[in-house]
Amino acid sequence: MKFIHYSGPKHRFKKGQRIDYKKPKIDLQTPKIPAGSISLVPLKIILIGAVLFGLYYWLFISGFFNIKEIVIDGDAGDEIKTEVTALRGQNIFLVGGKDTEKSLQQKQPGIKKIKIIRGIPDTLKVELYERDSALTWESGGKKYLVDSIGVPFKEVDKAKHFLIVDTNNLPVALGTQVVDEDFITFVEYAEQEIPLKIDFKIDHFEIIETTYQVLVVGEDKKKILFSTMRQLTPQLDAFKKVYDEKRGEIQEYVDTRVEGLVYYK
Repeated sequence: MKFIHYSGPKHRFKKGQRIDYKKPKIDLQTPKIPAGSISLVPLKIILIGAVLFGLYYWLFISGFFNIKEIVIDGDAGDEIKTEVTALRGQNIFLVGGKDTEKSLQQKQPGIKKIKIIRGIPDTLKVELYERDSALTWESGGKKYLVDSIGVPFKEVDKAKHFLIVDTNNLPVALGTQVVDEDFITFVEYAEQEIPLKIDFKIDHFEIIETTYQVLVVGEDKKKILFSTMRQLTPQLDAFKKVYDEKRGEIQEYVDTRVEGLVYYK
């Protein structure tokens, strides 16, 4: 056994003095990490992304919302039935809308409006609203049913309601307006009022040049010329006065188009 002689400075300790043998650089305590200093943002993003992907998959990929049943409410033609049936198997959220409704409506001019209703999760209902005919339009020897806004939608053999003949024989395209609503309103009113006020039986109406004037043809082939740009009542009153007084002299027509004047032949 060897002894090493230490010649360093001598330390004197007082009685009761505490000796600290810790080395400050080694024995420092590990600092505590504040609870709010760990970022949870990436975890939240991942969680939200997973939820959104799961929702997207359920809505659009899983097939749970694919159309299995189609209900057509109304008288649909073959073309509309074919197009609507083709929607079976498609995702219910990806069909319908204004563009689809308008496209289907153009396939069948007799349909005024089409409404597509989604029955979640897998049923599609198609409601068809048919046009109501207001008059019969004749042009080029063909007759068409026309609705209240002037749209021809069906070719027919016989006149229904009252008949308007276009003597210009302009071509008619089903689903495309041929006359405006104001003209139809005027003619409807004339068709109702003339038999009530005058002993004059209407056979049909004719358009000679424009819809600014209309020719009423009676069963006895006598005619009345009205301006559709003026109110009907004063023209009808003027016609009645002349017709009652000059009926025996009138052979062809009575013209009331000029305000304050009545011509007859």
